[in-house]
Amino acid sequence: MTSTAPPLILCRYDNYEKIVLVAGGIGITPFLALAEDKTDDRPVDLIYCVRDTGSAAHLDDLRQLAAAR
Repeated sequence: MTSTAPPLILCRYDNYEKIVLVAGGIGITPFLALAEDKTDDRPVDLIYCVRDTGSAAHLDDLRQLAAAR
């Protein structure tokens, strides 16, 4: 079995009223940086998929970020 990495798709989100981020596993890292750097008041929904909370990367950082918003 072989696998290749999925393409990284980034788009500008200046024109949207709401931001939705979807990540899985360690793929949360770039989205965490985006969420931390967000400077406007638009709402952000983050959908983060992991097998269990024990395998969630940056979970404490995500909880702190959510509490601060």
